[in-house]
Amino acid sequence: MTQKVDVVFVLDETASMTDNIRGIRAYVDFLFEAFDREGRDATFGLVTFRDETRTYGRTDDLGTFKNWLFKIGVDGGGDIAEAGLDGLMTAVTETQFRKDAQRFIVLASDGAFHDADYDGKSAYSLDQVIETLQNAHVRVDVIGIDYLPIRQIALATGGTWRAIPGRGYLEYVPPLTLTVKLFSKLGTLNLENGQMDDKITVYINNPPRPKQLTLTWKVLNPLGERCYGPFTERKMIPDDGSTQVELRPELNSEVFQTIPGIYTIIYRLENEQGHQSILRRTLTF
Repeated sequence: MTQKVDVVFVLDETASMTDNIRGIRAYVDFLFEAFDREGRDATFGLVTFRDETRTYGRTDDLGTFKNWLFKIGVDGGGDIAEAGLDGLMTAVTETQFRKDAQRFIVLASDGAFHDADYDGKSAYSLDQVIETLQNAHVRVDVIGIDYLPIRQIALATGGTWRAIPGRGYLEYVPPLTLTVKLFSKLGTLNLENGQMDDKITVYINNPPRPKQLTLTWKVLNPLGERCYGPFTERKMIPDDGSTQVELRPELNSEVFQTIPGIYTIIYRLENEQGHQSILRRTLTF
């Protein structure tokens, strides 16, 4: 029986990707030939993204797929992050994968991605996207920067990560600044007395004074999967003229530490006025 394979390319089409897109255009002939030579029934799809996504469909025709690739108009960018998570979600939810086909996504980007749990500019968080990919039985092979969340997408889905030629806008950005946020508009994250004692200080001296704070937190394991939480704590703010409130969320590593590596702790602060902030840190076991 002929083995069916569905491959969707999810490509960053910002200006810094010009040479990489050219390389993919040149490579695609060899890819089609390889699948033909192995006798596989293969189809190919395409999704592109900058700050928004665009889907082209899925085809088994080389000419059609090459035309899609040549329609990509690399332009724009300049942000540190792009809509990579949105591109992946578009690929997995809008591509009509065949029921009995192996499912692959090839993600190529020279930037980080917007994340609901980092900059709030995506509707999706890393762990949400990973869970969706796993449930859909999609393997993601990544050509990207050496950035923990991007590598985790490949690891969590059984795929591979390869370094993309050049580093684009992230060449001089320390990778840690893209995964850790100790300061936000609503408060700060302080580490006290070892690894597991986190203190969050919320400043309430700017009018209008909030009446309630809500803190939600979760932990992602070294594969980017949610392994702890989410937990929620609500705190009423007394009308006593105080200028800050302290929160001390509980973290029990005996519950979530199952494999060695880098864990990501994510805190979301909200008040009843609709203001939100994200705080993050990493923890290595």
